[in-house]
Amino acid sequence: MGRALQVTDRHGREVVVVVAKLTLAVSPMGDVAIAIPPSAVRFYPEAYESGGVRYPADVSDEKPGTDVILVGHATPGPASKATSMQVRVRVGPLAAAVRVVGPRFWLRNARQLVLGPSAGLVPTPLSGEMTFGAAEPVQSAPAPTIEDLERPGQSASLGAVEMSSPLRTKYLGTMDAAWARERAPLLPTDFDPRFHSCASPGLWSSAPLLGDEAVEVIGATDSGSWLFRLPRFAPRFVVHERDREPEELDTHLDTFLIDAEHGRVELTWRAKVSVPNKAARLQKIAIFQGHRLPEELYRRALQDIDRAATKEATT
Repeated sequence: MGRALQVTDRHGREVVVVVAKLTLAVSPMGDVAIAIPPSAVRFYPEAYESGGVRYPADVSDEKPGTDVILVGHATPGPASKATSMQVRVRVGPLAAAVRVVGPRFWLRNARQLVLGPSAGLVPTPLSGEMTFGAAEPVQSAPAPTIEDLERPGQSASLGAVEMSSPLRTKYLGTMDAAWARERAPLLPTDFDPRFHSCASPGLWSSAPLLGDEAVEVIGATDSGSWLFRLPRFAPRFVVHERDREPEELDTHLDTFLIDAEHGRVELTWRAKVSVPNKAARLQKIAIFQGHRLPEELYRRALQDIDRAATKEATT
């Protein structure tokens, strides 16, 4: 799945950005197939029902390094009577973990508000809205149910970080009176593209991942653990302009999204090219397979399409 859009980059230049996404279905046993239908390129973030980013938008013009994002719920066993559990994710060299507790409330003792006891665990969205810092504590109000595993009472997340979070806004640059007077609405000259990276702490790699790293997800599936490894894949972006030789554009895997809720993984790449003075010169940006997936994955995808068509024809 791929989409192209024209935007203004941080330098004030008009650029065309092409976003390419590969969606793979991964079984509980770790078997991999091409997902049918693939996930769309998202122009806007999508939220959990309880709030907080579930799926981030895909349309930024540049993203340094690779984000690893876990989508889903902390999933206690059906017979579990525990009041807390751990959820962990590891992709190659990146790893993070949180502690999830059952529903609880802020209570007031003689001097201050304190956390009340936790009830039994329930499926809990792995959302920033469930962590500390999402709201001011108020007596008898629901309290955060996700916290740092090593530092109880500290916020932590495994999913996408909100654009308004201090974890991201610190990269926006200097938006002072001089900026408002001399440069707005362009981004500040000290804007850092890390602002577009939305992975939680511990789940961003400055050196881009390749996509075939070993993956371990603990506590976010019915089986308790989900282990798999994807085959290597890499696209190539080639720009064609009138009266010029085709040129290959720089790209890297910038988003590794693990959707534990639906058993899918989304891998995203992007490339951009400046719009020529005469936009008509830009003819196309072609996407090729730089590293092809195994043929078996294509056969499985065709079989899934045939089964779906047969089922639809007989109902």
